[in-house]
Amino acid sequence: MSDTFTYNGLGLRVGKTDSTGTRGYVCDGTDAASAVLSDGAATYTPGLSERRNGASHFTHADALGSTRGLTSSSQSATDALLFDGFGLPVSRSGSTPLPFGFVGASQYQTDGDTGLLLLGHRYYDASVGRFLTADPAKAGGNWYAYCDNNPLKGTDPEGLCVGVLPLLPLLPIPVVGEIVVGVIVIAVIVVGAVAIIHAVNDGGPPASATLPDQTGKSQADHEQDLNDNGFNREKDQGSYEKSGHSDGSEVFRNPKDGRIIRQGPKTPGRRGQDRYDQNGDKIPYDPGGPQTHNTGENTQVW
Repeated sequence: MSDTFTYNGLGLRVGKTDSTGTRGYVCDGTDAASAVLSDGAATYTPGLSERRNGASHFTHADALGSTRGLTSSSQSATDALLFDGFGLPVSRSGSTPLPFGFVGASQYQTDGDTGLLLLGHRYYDASVGRFLTADPAKAGGNWYAYCDNNPLKGTDPEGLCVGVLPLLPLLPIPVVGEIVVGVIVIAVIVVGAVAIIHAVNDGGPPASATLPDQTGKSQADHEQDLNDNGFNREKDQGSYEKSGHSDGSEVFRNPKDGRIIRQGPKTPGRRGQDRYDQNGDKIPYDPGGPQTHNTGENTQVW
């Protein structure tokens, strides 16, 4: 087995030759940790879905961003996955190819031939919980360790292991105290602001739930409804157009098949967001299983 890879000048992987053939990558950016939009085998909406061989699958992640399940466009669960803290697969059902499994939401890429994961600038071996090369940032005392040997405290999408907290013991005590107090103050302000936003939102359903049914509408009518209901186009995310509202809710539209997905505002302390169908009924976020999504509402496709 001999796999070869091609990179740009900033360390971003742009090409790959393995047992499946030679393919090129399209990414949202040029640096090493840029999100992959296409790898020649599938197109991706990072953290949301993928489309492969004409079929769409939606990803459902845990608190670390690891894919725990896949559902099809018919809302059927096709795959279920479980990883240990360092990324080693514990169980798997289903056979859908999944390059973004362990911490896939942060673009950890798994290579099928080697089982290694690409984390930005470095390759990582989940079977031993170590990087194959030393940390170019030279952070901490072990330059091969993953997340300072505490994989549940965070992620390392760039493979650099750079952070403030691991360096605190090396600073003078007064400086450490100032940093800790500053972090606490910022956290209190952020939590308070989020609580105020959600207190306002609790007065009624989010804008994504009250948007009129978009079934059969043209793209122009769809965008007019979004404008009339206070939504603003934020950006195109690969195969989805994303529009956001000031209350924190979002509406996604797939320009290829017209499928609409409505998401409510984020909830403090929870990674996932509730979704809504075209009737305004909530589809609650389920952290323990696949997240149901609305596929019965489709606009016209030209």
